[in-house]
Amino acid sequence: MNRSLFLSASILLASCGGGGGGSDSSTTRIGNPDVDGLVVATRQGSIQDAISVDVLHGETPSDAPIIKITGNADSQYYRLNILIEQYESEVLSGRMVKQYGMVDTRLAEEFSVAKATVANVITRYDTDNEYDWVSLGYWLDVDAVDDYEDPLDGVRVGSFVDGRFFGDRTTPLPTNITASYQGPFIGGYVDTNNNLATYSGVANFSLTIPSNQRGWIEGNVSNGSLYSNNQISSTSIGIKLNRSSLNDSGTWNGTATTIGANDLGSGVWSEQLSTERLDNSDDAPLEVGGVAHVKFEKGDKRGGIWGAFLSTCDIGSC
Repeated sequence: MNRSLFLSASILLASCGGGGGGSDSSTTRIGNPDVDGLVVATRQGSIQDAISVDVLHGETPSDAPIIKITGNADSQYYRLNILIEQYESEVLSGRMVKQYGMVDTRLAEEFSVAKATVANVITRYDTDNEYDWVSLGYWLDVDAVDDYEDPLDGVRVGSFVDGRFFGDRTTPLPTNITASYQGPFIGGYVDTNNNLATYSGVANFSLTIPSNQRGWIEGNVSNGSLYSNNQISSTSIGIKLNRSSLNDSGTWNGTATTIGANDLGSGVWSEQLSTERLDNSDDAPLEVGGVAHVKFEKGDKRGGIWGAFLSTCDIGSC
């Protein structure tokens, strides 16, 4: 991995947004999640045989989150105690949104390999009922060595969604509904030209559940923008989330392809319908949350986009 990309990782947090800030940027770690390649993970486990990620909080979700990254042999904990920004939700009343981040640089393997880990988490919670919360985000781990045959071999990434209404389902899926969803996508972008940036976009979905069937869902991530070195630039590269059939639990794993670049055929996405608003079987699930990743080739560079999304049902279709 070229050292300029390592330095980009070290300043990526500053490119995630302004405002706020905690005075203590220390992290707590146990072990090292040594997972090769670009991977995507969910709270239930990995779509690819890599890791699992859980989001932990203190006494309430308003506290700085901790992400637990579990590898094959050990786990590593990161406390994200740099508050980037906070604001009231524009979609759901009574909800507060906080975005946290961290950067950790260190020497590992007897000081022969420099490493940087970056993480970013958005937590939304109900100010009157902090048991009602959801967190989504991503982490990036970079090795700063120059002898990899493929520069992306030194990059490990994960994205995740965790929350009160994204656990085990105890009620059946609704039937005979159609609904559309829209919400933010937050993630990372990396390519072989040593570009590293925060990727943000809009995640749109269409859900169809006919009578007596589990149904299907499909969507896309578009309107992408890259944020790096305090500069924002638009990108035509997005993600097509191919139609996937629902499981009885309201989850699914599907394939994804690149929009606006040559797809390298390794795209995946995984998602879950929230269990909220299922008291009436005619009600559509309030939200969909999940993760997605694609690898692409465009011009003289290859790269990947990964991230997490949380999309809310349009009022007119719920």
